[in-house]
Amino acid sequence: MAEHEYEIIPLLEKVMAPFKYSKKIVRRPGKKEMIHYVICSCMLARQLQRMGLKEKIPNELFANKELLRGFLIGMFDGDGTVDKIGGISLCFGKGHTYKKYAEDIQRALEVFGVRSRLSFCKDRINVNVLRRDRFLYLEKIGFLKESKNDRIINSKTNEKFVGDGKMGRTLHVKSIVKSKEYIEMYDVLNSDTGKFMCEGLIVHNSCADLMKIAMIRIYRNIDHKRAQFIMTVHDEISFYADEDYMEDAYNIVKFEMESALKTVVPLKADVALGRRWSDNK
Repeated sequence: MAEHEYEIIPLLEKVMAPFKYSKKIVRRPGKKEMIHYVICSCMLARQLQRMGLKEKIPNELFANKELLRGFLIGMFDGDGTVDKIGGISLCFGKGHTYKKYAEDIQRALEVFGVRSRLSFCKDRINVNVLRRDRFLYLEKIGFLKESKNDRIINSKTNEKFVGDGKMGRTLHVKSIVKSKEYIEMYDVLNSDTGKFMCEGLIVHNSCADLMKIAMIRIYRNIDHKRAQFIMTVHDEISFYADEDYMEDAYNIVKFEMESALKTVVPLKADVALGRRWSDNK
């Protein structure tokens, strides 16, 4: 523990009290004094190793919001910084070795509605909390060190953010790629921002790609002399069709919409027939 963190020593030692620990003051020439704590518990060490704490945020923490909050406090208090204008960031060294961990920190922040971005430098990765969310971070998570909390409280609002979109800068889905690689997923999250998220992605985005694929295939296979495309509404397509071609058009539209992309969970399309639009509602 560095000298500038000494203010949290009473709380830290209270938390470690149930365990045996050693405490050593380290003084090195030309450097500030540090305190070195070692918790003497093989059982705790093995448990943390089994949970994979050094490679990722354990799933057990995502199952308990208060535990997750405490974990984030520890991470940002230990390796996080607050700059002069209230910017909050967490640094992972050793190049991009801890990219997975940084992404987990992003997901954990989302649980509390706090948005962030990753910045990749040659020798490190930074998790940067969006500056407009710094007060939300302070309310939902915060720091043990009062000096860091005070720095956020005393920072001024940057007017250039007023009127910007709620989600800040976003990326659009460009394509969907089927992969045999196993990717660990989390439950869809309804965060405090009111956005439904899954792995940091607003989950309805990919529907546009499916619709485009389905429409192209329908266009190629339908008889344009006997059926006419009218319009789309979100994930719906409307057609006029000759009465004697109705069943064929029905089968083509349903098949192409359900097979636009092969997925683990089958796509299902509902098709309605009628002589007027009101019959199909």
